[in-house]
This record gives sequence, C-alpha cells and structure tokens, in this order.
Amino acid sequence: MIIIWGFRWLKKVFGPFGPYTCGNCHNTAGWMLTRATHWFTLFWIPIFPVGRKYLFTCPVCNRGHQLMKEEFKQLTEPQAAAGYPAQGQPTYPAQAAYPPQAQATYSAPEQAAPQNFPTEGR
Repeated sequence: MIIIWGFRWLKKVFGPFGPYTCGNCHNTAGWMLTRATHWFTLFWIPIFPVGRKYLFTCPVCNRGHQLMKEEFKQLTEPQAAAGYPAQGQPTYPAQAAYPPQAQATYSAPEQAAPQNFPTEGR
C-alpha cells in the first residue's frame, strides 16, 4: 500500500490596508494582509496545521515583511477593517481632488460642396 503525504501552504487574504509606500518599488498602494498556514497533507488533503505566518506585502512588487500575531490581530480588528487606522499606525492626509477640467467642445470643420470632376477621357 502506498501512502502519499506532504506539506502545503494555504493562504487567506484579508484584503488591502493602507495606503502605504513601499520601500522597494516606491509605489503607494493598499498593502495585502495575508495569513499563510503550513499544513500536513495526507493524499493531498490538509490534516493538521504545522505552522502559521502573518504577512504584509506590497501588491505591486510582492515585497513586504512578516508580522507578529499581535500586530496581525491589531490590523484585523473591526475598527481597522472599516478603514480606520489601528492604534500606532500612521495616518495619511486625504488626497487632494483633481482640479476641474474645462469641457472640450468639438465642432466639425465646414466642408466645401463636392466638385464635379470632368469625365472626359474616360
């Protein structure tokens, strides 16, 4: 009888939080908060968790850092999930609105009346 066993990572994404500026790619975006669980598998079926990591990554370049469990819980509190910064997190000013743009009006150029071409020589 053959027994197939192994390990695999299962991830749960808790959505974007931020905006934060990435130190690697210098883009400002909502960073992804992810919980990755390492599972022991038997016949490709997850049986029990072996380890867990909490990650906070940039959605552009996928660089980031690992969080402690307490930091992860602080970010996933209902207050933080509603878009409010958790305690100890930096707050960012609201982005300025774009200035109103003038409406471009297009008027077609006047066309000259079609000319009658000579049909001689045909």
